[in-house]
Amino acid sequence: MIGKGIKPYVVTYNYMILGVCNFGQWKEATRLLNEMVDRNISPDVQTFNVLVNNLCKEGMVKEAHRVLDLMIQRGVEPDTITYNALVD
Repeated sequence: MIGKGIKPYVVTYNYMILGVCNFGQWKEATRLLNEMVDRNISPDVQTFNVLVNNLCKEGMVKEAHRVLDLMIQRGVEPDTITYNALVD
């Protein structure tokens, strides 16, 4: 994608993260999140919601809370979707 001169943006990364989460590839999801930050693309509430929701579905609640902490640290305010994922 980048090699062809196409710059990904936040929505692109959100879908890529969703895709790797659907296959349980948590290290790849983390790598993509770090890549976003390295490229000065700010993760948004949807980015974090994808991670929190999928981690909770897999029973990885501690990891989901770490993502929530990172979300708040980066100044992204959790929304109803975020909290619903954590309590389900």
